[in-house]
Amino acid sequence: MSFATLALIGGAAAIGIAVAASKKGSDSAPTTTSTTAAASGDSNKMLDGYIAGAKIYEDTNGNGVLDVNTDRLVGHTDANGNIVFDVALTGGKALLGTGGVDLSTGLAFTGLLKTPAGSTIMTPLTTLVQAMVEQKG
Repeated sequence: MSFATLALIGGAAAIGIAVAASKKGSDSAPTTTSTTAAASGDSNKMLDGYIAGAKIYEDTNGNGVLDVNTDRLVGHTDANGNIVFDVALTGGKALLGTGGVDLSTGLAFTGLLKTPAGSTIMTPLTTLVQAMVEQKG
């Protein structure tokens, strides 16, 4: 079992990723600065307030929509919002996070957060970055 800290928060840490991904070349795809999220000991965050009890999926078909019968459940968030990967990531796939409880409000998190492949943080901003990646194709 691989453990990594992946918390669900909206914040300044994601701005660098959003800025890097929003730079457009002539016809080049958006770029992101990231590291592999599957390595043990990496500090990965899923943020919108820390989310405990969320499920983390790999977007195996790349459509940006959570398809529970198609996308692969790869982990969950613990009581502190850290992501615990239950299986190794296949790589090259966006991650999707949903469910759980927002620790800052105590309310159920019913949204869907996304992050580009290899990113170490999942926030509302990385969700926008991933939408840009999906739109660019």
